[in-house]
Amino acid sequence: MFRSVIDAIVIGTAIGLFLLLSSFPVEATDCDKHPIFCQIKKNSPKINNKKAMDLSNVIYKVTKKYDISSNILTAIFAQESAYNIGAENCMTGLEKSALKEGKMVETTVCFDFGIGQINWKNVKNRKWDIVRLMSDYDYSVESAAIVLSEFKNRFKKWDETYWTRYNARNTIKRELYRKLVERYLNEPTHLD
Repeated sequence: MFRSVIDAIVIGTAIGLFLLLSSFPVEATDCDKHPIFCQIKKNSPKINNKKAMDLSNVIYKVTKKYDISSNILTAIFAQESAYNIGAENCMTGLEKSALKEGKMVETTVCFDFGIGQINWKNVKNRKWDIVRLMSDYDYSVESAAIVLSEFKNRFKKWDETYWTRYNARNTIKRELYRKLVERYLNEPTHLD
């Protein structure tokens, strides 16, 4: 009997402590130490803290590897997918070949995939795995970082907004994209 009373007290205390601690949000309050995490949480407050921290660690790792701005890449992810790894940009319409035969066959075509909304042309040319782009954070974030780093290497010397080319070539569309992404930046002064 003595043993079961002690067990009950220990279990009750453990449950109480767990409930108390789980009622407090687990956040990295030091944004100087965890700026990517804080940027993600600012842009998407409802995102799970563990997911935000895991994603921030992946972003940190690949932005160091490819020498690109974590601030910009994190903001691009907010704009492109709201940090949703499974995001896809699809449209439904009528199949052109069927129209010539007088038939109306509905079809869905997808253009962009994953957290970085990687365009199908990049996916095809690089032989990237669409399933992994939409399910594997490391793979998806690194793929987007590769695309962004290539724009940086080609255009940064003469275009400080080189990163807008991630989404558009046209000057007017790039300016619109700049404004959209800048809403999600930590601070515009951290652009590099």
